[in-house]
Amino acid sequence: MTFVVVVGGSETEEVSGPEGAMILIWLTTWISGVPHVVLLNGRLLAWLRGLWRGRPYADRNRLRREYARYLLYQYPSAREDLRIGRPDLPRAYDDGGLVDVNSVPDHVISGLPGLTRSQAQHVVVDRRMRGPYTSMEELASRCLLPAAATDSLRELLIFLPPAPTPVPPPTSPPGPPVTSVAPGRNAG
Repeated sequence: MTFVVVVGGSETEEVSGPEGAMILIWLTTWISGVPHVVLLNGRLLAWLRGLWRGRPYADRNRLRREYARYLLYQYPSAREDLRIGRPDLPRAYDDGGLVDVNSVPDHVISGLPGLTRSQAQHVVVDRRMRGPYTSMEELASRCLLPAAATDSLRELLIFLPPAPTPVPPPTSPPGPPVTSVAPGRNAG
């Protein structure tokens, strides 16, 4: 319990040495008590950390990532239409920062949070040599990523198979149409 002892009789009186020391001790106790209460109260500390880290913005991006994943699952054509997971391409849809690790260029992978430069280079080289990744666990095991790196990437990365390249229709050589050489029913 804290209480204040008012020392001195009027406002015109000057504070003496012992009175000033007493006021200084009281202020120091009060100022150091506030952080002590914050550190002991876990909920209050978590709330303050969330404010410090920009938690409302992070929650909004997390919800956008979940909705973008839902769209990819329900409507696979949204991949090309909305360019989900492709921060390197111009787009109007905000997917919350998702990155399709199998489709993005190398410079996007090197900018991923939690990866060192050498780890990002290892991911790029492994993707070129051994093909696309199917899950976070496969990425971590193939590239020997530490748990700290995979935890920071788990919410951001998606693992879509590479988009099929459109095959042009076969073109026939110029000239008269080719007919069958073998006689058929209508051959005369």
